[in-house]
Amino acid sequence: GLGDVYYTRDDVAKAIELYNRAEEIWRRLGDQRGQAKSLKYIGFAYSTLRDIGKAFAAYQQSLTAWQASGDKVGEIDTLIAMGFLNANIGDTQESLNLYFRAMDLNKSSRCRDLEGPLFSGLAYAYSTLGEKDKALFYYQQAFASYHEQGDHWGEGAVKLSIGMVYSSLGKYDDALANYNAALATYQALDRARSVSLVLREIGLVYDMRGDYRSALDYYRRSLDKTNAEKDPGEVAYTLDYIGRILERSGEHQKALDHY
Repeated sequence: GLGDVYYTRDDVAKAIELYNRAEEIWRRLGDQRGQAKSLKYIGFAYSTLRDIGKAFAAYQQSLTAWQASGDKVGEIDTLIAMGFLNANIGDTQESLNLYFRAMDLNKSSRCRDLEGPLFSGLAYAYSTLGEKDKALFYYQQAFASYHEQGDHWGEGAVKLSIGMVYSSLGKYDDALANYNAALATYQALDRARSVSLVLREIGLVYDMRGDYRSALDYYRRSLDKTNAEKDPGEVAYTLDYIGRILERSGEHQKALDHY
């Protein structure tokens, strides 16, 4: 729908507006599946904006609507989204509970399209627990599933996540190899927001290696790809990293300008 178009263009606020309109129409028509799908998209969009309360509220309404309609595939999809959000705010055990509920439901539904997100979610949860080997195992499973489905965005997301795991382990060459693969994928898909995130992660690797010149270059390239009006939080993160490098380099006034 139009909401998806605006979401892929990184205009998340406009996407939410359109998803809400769609949800109202489905509700008037009494179509629980349509309503559940729109609510799931609303939850995902709010999650992208880090509005956790609204994201959870939309996801819970989506889950209730899927259950009322008897659509197990939709229920699995929303459980996966809720699992990721729980992991993202640090409630990892609840995240795993949701993923295993989704996995149990998928034993009967056998929906291959949802295996990539499900394996990615499990990997992310295990990564937050510090169980990096399990995380890498499930990310590889996720990548294989996305590749089989021809889902290039999913492939890029997994490569980015694998890069983050390797970076946390201090395996910077492996991290950069996966980041660069993700970067190429997102550039081919013309996803500016995702490109900016990968560029910042690459900058962080060089930062940790002490190669501040390269780090600054990637941080600034990341800023160039970030929409300050739509993503002020991401701009703030990147400016903070730049400020820290300038401070370590003795350029205190320039550093203050970035904080």
